[in-house]
Amino acid sequence: MKKHSEISPRGTSSLPLFNLEDNPVIDWISKHGEKILYSILGAFSLLILIYFWQSGASAKIEGDYQSASREFQIFQQAAKSGQTQELQDSFQKLTLIMNQLPDLHAKYDGAIAQTFINLNDIKQAKPFALSTLQRVGKDKLPFYNEYAQITLLISEGQIATAIQRSVALKKDMIKNLEQMEKEAGIQAAEPAIGSSLYAFNLLRIAFLEQQVGDRAKELESWEEWKMYTSHTNTRSLPPVDRKAFFNIAQLYNEGALSLDNYIQIRLKSIEALKNN
Repeated sequence: MKKHSEISPRGTSSLPLFNLEDNPVIDWISKHGEKILYSILGAFSLLILIYFWQSGASAKIEGDYQSASREFQIFQQAAKSGQTQELQDSFQKLTLIMNQLPDLHAKYDGAIAQTFINLNDIKQAKPFALSTLQRVGKDKLPFYNEYAQITLLISEGQIATAIQRSVALKKDMIKNLEQMEKEAGIQAAEPAIGSSLYAFNLLRIAFLEQQVGDRAKELESWEEWKMYTSHTNTRSLPPVDRKAFFNIAQLYNEGALSLDNYIQIRLKSIEALKNN
């Protein structure tokens, strides 16, 4: 029997994967596993946009506002290139400007939080994440708010709670979509980003279940994903825009290996483990 390697993207828990000969798979999960588990995937960005739209807030394009934009760009570039000192210097300068011009918090807090989460610096990320969520409020885009809250749970290692809340979020979204469909009398004209959130959440659930070794639940999640992406599926599914699943799959293609390939390998791996 082949030994299975384990990869620990953030050092807190591991994703059981495949044998060591499967280098493309290991490369793929190394590059994309963290994105799926830890990224807020635009939720903060959407919350920020909605906040600006509802409040009528706008940023001036002069003086300190330009300085803030410049420091934020330096901050992001330093994060990508791993320049720790430049990252902290630009972060301190940006924070100082934001404290002098509080309306800039609405513009930058979410992006700062995501950047620090990507760097696994939860201590610095959390105040900005909570600020964004509190600013928008649970009454506005509650599903996106909950998705972002779950991201924080995952980053803190609270995986069991994250799974429970992700599954509950999925059920709540289905109820909402079905209610919309019922009221409309036709398949609900749900904005594509709503369907995308459902798909992102399902993908995250599958990876979390893989992370804790719940192969039965992981199998269910992957099979549901395949039903949405199958052109021959005849089973009744929640009224989610199936194009969202295809669009999201494109985000995780890496060379010859795609998300679809990864799912097929996982299904074979689960089946092989069941037979051992």
